Amino acid sequence: STLPHIRFNLMTSDDTAAILEHPLIREDPGSSAVIRTEVQRGTSNLKRRFGMDTEEMALVCSGSAKEMLFMNPRVGRYIKCSYTRSLPEAQYGSSKELFAMTVTSNNDIYALALESDDQWSLLLYNHFKNVWEHQSSLPGNDGHEFLFEVGGHLYYVFVFVGYDENILQVARARVRRYDQHTDQWHDCSQLQVSCKYVGVKAVSCGPHIYLITDAEMHRYDPIEDQWCKVDDTFPDIFPAVATGTELICDYMDDTGKISMWVYDTASESLDELPALDFLCPAEASHIFNYWKTNSRVAFVLEGQLYLLIRYENKDYQILAWQICSLDRATGVWTDLEATLPSGDWCMDRPRCHVARMYLPCLKANSTDEQTTANP
Repeated sequence: STLPHIRFNLMTSDDTAAILEHPLIREDPGSSAVIRTEVQRGTSNLKRRFGMDTEEMALVCSGSAKEMLFMNPRVGRYIKCSYTRSLPEAQYGSSKELFAMTVTSNNDIYALALESDDQWSLLLYNHFKNVWEHQSSLPGNDGHEFLFEVGGHLYYVFVFVGYDENILQVARARVRRYDQHTDQWHDCSQLQVSCKYVGVKAVSCGPHIYLITDAEMHRYDPIEDQWCKVDDTFPDIFPAVATGTELICDYMDDTGKISMWVYDTASESLDELPALDFLCPAEASHIFNYWKTNSRVAFVLEGQLYLLIRYENKDYQILAWQICSLDRATGVWTDLEATLPSGDWCMDRPRCHVARMYLPCLKANSTDEQTTANP
């Protein structure tokens, strides 16, 4: 018989019920009894697979490696964890700030953290221990740092905004590729582009890395190790999140209205999404220009677009949090009325990332957990 070789413990209850209701099984009481015995034995004795206890969640840092927020707004789950022990002060300095983060195609989570005044540490998150582990070191820089995985390789992108010989403001991008087998960082093709302001963003989408300033957009091809200029530009808007072949961009005007665009990298087309008019708390006077890109963060979770918005007063004190989701089919934004664990959740760097998280370990090490019923 093949029954002893079937792993009933890996089946859902619906799968098991469908087998038990099959005419061939119902007509043979012996087979039905064997299946029920195997299901009970497998459920009680066999170890569950890692994937059976995981959930896709968005990761938000507190501006340091001390605390992180893991959330799934769809089910109303918000978990805060502390990482003070996994990053001792003597080893990584006092700030423990995470400058960049990425989630690989294998669900590995890497981050760059301060190791010393002029040295970064590449960290790898251990899902089963819920700790950060040191992987490599590289020279630090003072500018905009980004970390990506493209084609199975890690890339560190550093962008410095300065002036050229004509006193015109420019952004210089430096790319390094990490070889995990030799623990070496290799220099790749560099780039210099014009920009009007300090604002500059880099994002990976598909097989490429995009660098966007308020004046130009360029695309890096890791296979060819070449940069090329893309005709389309985003005046005063920057990519908030990448999903599939799309770059979703946003812009907040002086009234607090958030406009959304989606740029398809395959067709090189730009389309507008429904804007979000949110109600700012009465205590918040207004959002300063500097906070336009730092007061919110976008992420795509289980195919759904979300915005996490942070409200502050004129003294930068946090007043409230808001999570909204967009139904792209109907064009309707919904306030999920979420209650987040307390924390100074960072809206700037590293940006929000999505990974499959091991729930038993998160819950065992949680310092605060909130559950909110969605409206």
